[in-house]
Amino acid sequence: MLALRLARGADPTALCRRLLLVCAAAGVGFLLLSALAYAVGHPGEGRSAALRLAWCAVPLAANVQLAIAVARADPATRPASGLDMAGLGPARVPVLAAMSTALAGTVGSGLALLLFLHLRGDLIGLPFGGAAAGTLGAGRSLPLGAALTLLAVAPAAAAAGGSPAPFTHLPLPPRGLVQNLSAAVSPDRNTSLQPDRRIVARYGC
Repeated sequence: MLALRLARGADPTALCRRLLLVCAAAGVGFLLLSALAYAVGHPGEGRSAALRLAWCAVPLAANVQLAIAVARADPATRPASGLDMAGLGPARVPVLAAMSTALAGTVGSGLALLLFLHLRGDLIGLPFGGAAAGTLGAGRSLPLGAALTLLAVAPAAAAAGGSPAPFTHLPLPPRGLVQNLSAAVSPDRNTSLQPDRRIVARYGC
């Protein structure tokens, strides 16, 4: 629910990036289902079916790279005071990013399933229904478990890739911080041997 609320309150640029991720996940899911349909329709050509499935790794890798770029550019996954009050500090930001990315991937996989069934001719009453019935193996039932597993590949991979490392968006220390800390603990000066507690509390040095 929090991911949905953040998506509703996001700026149009972030929504466009999420929409692009949904389309990419839909394309990967459709290719995986097409490879499964070819394997079911040609049981004697296992090597060719395995090659088609292996080629799907290329768009899947591109989808993961897109998910990483979207997660890094999304302002909703950056630490903020509102997220700290909600209990989502810097350590839980990767969880929020993974949930948002998985949601986009799941929507894309659902759209891929609908498009696949439509072009296969399983959905009646819509234009262009069954346009690719011969290519997608119409008339043959697909294994439900295999279809669901392939549809879950894109959201899972995108969520794993779109989860940034903790403390990625923490502010960088200002210039001269190391020199200031060295001067603060230097025994050659008439200063305290302990660094400034405010600097240590903010940057964890």
